[in-house]
Amino acid sequence: KWHATDENEKKDIQRLFGKNCKIIVAPNIPKKAVESLQPISKKTVELNLLYLSLISAKKNLHIAIESVINSSHNIHLDICGPVKDKEYWDECLLKINTSEGQRKIKYIGDVKPDEVQNTIGKYHAFILPTKGENYGHAIVEALSAGKPVISSKNIPWNDLETHHCGFNIAPEDTNAMAEKIVYLANLGNDEYQLMSQSAANYIRKKIDIASTIRAYRELFSA
Repeated sequence: KWHATDENEKKDIQRLFGKNCKIIVAPNIPKKAVESLQPISKKTVELNLLYLSLISAKKNLHIAIESVINSSHNIHLDICGPVKDKEYWDECLLKINTSEGQRKIKYIGDVKPDEVQNTIGKYHAFILPTKGENYGHAIVEALSAGKPVISSKNIPWNDLETHHCGFNIAPEDTNAMAEKIVYLANLGNDEYQLMSQSAANYIRKKIDIASTIRAYRELFSA
């Protein structure tokens, strides 16, 4: 019996082991959603962004760094997460250690799991230009906290723009990344609050805890 966390993984298993193998699709179980949003105000042409993930080449952090440095807007990026690829992080640091990079970007280290939601709540938006995720727990937590998300097309939550709660861009598309960051920076407070509420509504509708639990019960049944 095979466990797939989404339909793409199911297709991968079938391709390797045949279409007749028994597969149970049971998504990852997210943390409990934020019960009430703690909105923060936003001024036009300002944006406080958070990257919270492993630091490795797969996550494409350098694209976010370049986009923030090259923007003329009042945009700041805080980076959280353990360094898993020191060589890649050294390359990122070379970009950060410019005059603009030092002014706009800060590395604040790792964050304990039980502090993630509170940390996310301090920022306007969440950014993760990853090459791909089979789930993306931090993305889910950001959306549940009412934070618009800029991420990849290669994630399960790949209809963010349709639901007015973020953007899915092609990995390595630096121009699109920069455009979406500027779009969020240009939002006034009223527009931003609407987008924030849309993010929370979107993920609540997407996640069905009851059906996920049923899938796990089937997975582990005799």
